Amino acid sequence: MMKSLRRFLLISVGGLTVLLLLGMVGSVITGTRPDEVTSLNLISEWKWYRISLYLVVVGAWPWIARYAIRPQRSDVAVPEAERKEEAQKREADYRAMKAQGWKIALLFAFIEIVVIQQFGLGG
Repeated sequence: MMKSLRRFLLISVGGLTVLLLLGMVGSVITGTRPDEVTSLNLISEWKWYRISLYLVVVGAWPWIARYAIRPQRSDVAVPEAERKEEAQKREADYRAMKAQGWKIALLFAFIEIVVIQQFGLGG
């Protein structure tokens, strides 16, 4: 448990640090001043990027579901009967997760319409 939590924190904090550094380097290269950044209207300017991301995630949902329920590597030898049972359980989990794709699409629609467009929390 602690090993996976440590790995998650390392990846997430490390990823945010890399994004911060890339943003700083990008602002130096493009000569962007802080007052220019605050005047951007990201709600309208990034709308098509967000919609494209939503479409990619919803379209790739079957592959995302397959990846999420993939078997984990194990050094322990598992009997054939248990492997078959586990494979059947994974297949049932995959079908259940794949069927939830419409909820992901609904979540994205809610985020875009209510949170970003109505409340203006996008920028």
